[in-house]
Amino acid sequence: MRGEAFDRFADEGKLEIIMQFEELVRTGSSNYFDVYQYELIIDHFLEMGQLGHAEYILEMGIDQHPSSLELQLKKAQLLLNKGLLKKALRLLDMMNSIESTNPDIYLLRGTALNFLGEAQKAFESFQKAVNFTEEEKDDTLYQAGVTYQQTGDYDTALLFYEQACGINPENENVLYDLGYCYDKKDEFKKSVHYYNKYLDLNPFNEFVWYNLGIVYNKMGEFDEAINSYDFALSIDERYSAAVYNKANAYANSERYEEAIETYKEYLGLDPENQEALCYIGECYAFLNKKVLALEFFQRALRQNPDIAEAHFFMGHIYLQQENMEAGDHHLRKSLELDDTNCEYWYIFGKLNFDSNNFTEALRAFLRATELNDEMPEYWLSLSETYAKIGRIEKAINALRKGIKVNTKNAEIRYKLTAYLLENDEETSAAEVFESALSLDFERHKELLSEYPKASQNESINKLINKYNQ
Repeated sequence: MRGEAFDRFADEGKLEIIMQFEELVRTGSSNYFDVYQYELIIDHFLEMGQLGHAEYILEMGIDQHPSSLELQLKKAQLLLNKGLLKKALRLLDMMNSIESTNPDIYLLRGTALNFLGEAQKAFESFQKAVNFTEEEKDDTLYQAGVTYQQTGDYDTALLFYEQACGINPENENVLYDLGYCYDKKDEFKKSVHYYNKYLDLNPFNEFVWYNLGIVYNKMGEFDEAINSYDFALSIDERYSAAVYNKANAYANSERYEEAIETYKEYLGLDPENQEALCYIGECYAFLNKKVLALEFFQRALRQNPDIAEAHFFMGHIYLQQENMEAGDHHLRKSLELDDTNCEYWYIFGKLNFDSNNFTEALRAFLRATELNDEMPEYWLSLSETYAKIGRIEKAINALRKGIKVNTKNAEIRYKLTAYLLENDEETSAAEVFESALSLDFERHKELLSEYPKASQNESINKLINKYNQ
């Protein structure tokens, strides 16, 4: 309670000083403020992003206190904020020649050097800042880590954060950014560890619960993600991002009914949000409720007619309803809006194949394999299209390319066996067939069903008997 009372007293004192200063500016009168008061006023305007105000006040402060190192440090900080890195560095070097053991000077020097790309010199400057810090070394280490985090160097940031945590394992800022940086490095278990450490100290921070939910979602632990979002919402029930991500977690875990209800809850906070409308449509599509799905996709498109995903799903639904013209229209629109989505190209290829438009089907399947060569069904559909127009050699070559990437897929090998037999390449067919049997013996029955001639081949029968034993 004593600490809270002190913080409240400090905040009230800060507010009073700022109000005094603003009154003086408004009336054009003058007054004396000590260095500490100037620092408070400058920090206030920096926090508000009002650099011009902060700079004006700083010059007033320096006029009253020309020998103040603290205000010169504020000037260097302002120069950094304005991107005047070399100018800030010259000022800091001048200050360092006067006072060579001030950790704040080395912290700002390190920041300037780091942003200038002088990585080694920056690191050395930060180390000096730590060495000259007598108390609260964890905060100095933390400030150094923040600079590296801002430049996307998460490895070095973590080096400083881990040291800070070793000194003070209850520094909430350090724990928060450890969780954040490990998330950025896809080291999710460590991220969860540090976020939970934070929550052990302060369980009422909705932002940390929200971040934890994001990490669990990336890990595929959707129930844990939903629980984390629920904790965030128990603290702030109108935390719209938590509602939205909770709905995503339900959808990712295929709990579509719950996802729909949660997306609708989000729409109560952000009415007619096009993404939420589109995701509700997707959930209804997965539940095979086509009429409702189309209704929400159409609502989303009324908000923004250029949502590729909405057009894609509508196209797919219309194809299922055998409305080929509408399906073709929406699929073409989805490709017009996003021509790098391999799934769109694949479904468009299927539409054209089923319509006997093999030229368009080939173009679509080729594009799909270019965008993602690790999908066996893309190679199978491409080869089937070649085979349909009598180009068996092309079908064989397509499957050979597919095998190079999908080395553990038996289905491609069985299909290739059929085409090789059709092309009278019995030796090659037997080699491929044996490799397919070694991967998935049971699937050879599909080959015999689709290509009965294979059962009449002596080499094929010998291999089946061999692997059956």
